[in-house]
Amino acid sequence: MLSFVDGRRYEGNWLNGKKSGHGVFTFPNGKKYEGEYFNDLRNGYGVETFADGERYEGNWINGKKNGQGVYFYKNGDNYNGNWVDNMWQGHGVYTFANGDIIDCQWINGVRNGAGSEIFPDGSRYDGMYNNGKRHGDGVYTFEDGRRLKKLYDNGTLISQEELPPVEKSTISSTDIPSWNSVKSGEFKKKQVPKTTRKNKISSVVNMLRNPTSFSDPDDRNIEESCRYLGQYIDEASDLFVDCKEVEAAEIIGEILGVTFDPNEDWFDNDEIEYFSDFLYAALHSIGEKISFDTPDHDRIIIPAANIACYMWEDYGNTKLFSAVTFIWVEAGKDCEADYLWFVRMRENGDYRIRDKYSEIDEKYYGLDVDRSIMGSDCKLYRPGNY
Repeated sequence: MLSFVDGRRYEGNWLNGKKSGHGVFTFPNGKKYEGEYFNDLRNGYGVETFADGERYEGNWINGKKNGQGVYFYKNGDNYNGNWVDNMWQGHGVYTFANGDIIDCQWINGVRNGAGSEIFPDGSRYDGMYNNGKRHGDGVYTFEDGRRLKKLYDNGTLISQEELPPVEKSTISSTDIPSWNSVKSGEFKKKQVPKTTRKNKISSVVNMLRNPTSFSDPDDRNIEESCRYLGQYIDEASDLFVDCKEVEAAEIIGEILGVTFDPNEDWFDNDEIEYFSDFLYAALHSIGEKISFDTPDHDRIIIPAANIACYMWEDYGNTKLFSAVTFIWVEAGKDCEADYLWFVRMRENGDYRIRDKYSEIDEKYYGLDVDRSIMGSDCKLYRPGNY
């Protein structure tokens, strides 16, 4: 341990007379850093806490916040995203204490490029930003599904027009099963008539897109929330095994919000042997069609990611994450934070992303699952059967 006359203190590893490896540095004003050092500077994963309760958890390079990290402010707000030299840079999500969310691209700590504003009442704005202001086209979606296309010029609204509303499910939240019934298998035993299945799936997807609607906070872990789709994925699997590919594709299409044409080439792919191959081909076909101009990417990406998680947890299959990554890139999404999550999941056999407790170690990807992208806002954990 090294103590300084001004009250600072360092306790940790050294190499050639310099702080290297894990260490703890405390300051007389109550500030504290615990994490990795290299060549006397903070390098790697570390946590900096302040006397007022604020803290930063994330990556460091040469003494500065770089890479993925989360900063928690004393007022209850937090920023979760990419950093460059102590500034928000790239993709990041700012969550206010009142539940408002800003999910966008940042340049030097200011919103620039594509982004979204998501509100606790279920409404949201998706559009472009310039120097922190709405700029260009955007769409405001109300909680009841109504939509307005808006045109801004550096924060000033120029024009707006109504768009067709988003289809809302007629199924109430009370029709969504409890997590206990999902875990026990009781929910799966209940057969859903085809006439109501589509609405029920729509309700589940809407819930995944708004995780604050979960009555049980434990459900807001994607490895658990994905099981809400499990009944329908398994139903499609049973149809596939019975050589009813068209009917199976119909269910998967309802989950993803798309319609598959049975005359498409991928239906006759001789390489499709297992249900996971069938799902991969279906997702890959979406990736071949989707583009930046496709409306409401998240309606496809969120359930696709949940399908991939379900197949990973229940069958140890990671192939589908490659297809989700393909959809992500072709949709013109950001290729940093969440994209890295897809890649890590696809390559989850890499021991470096797990800690000694067999959980995925956040310090190698630096973020929780983004609630607006993945339909969940809790940390991911390794499934028990993998």
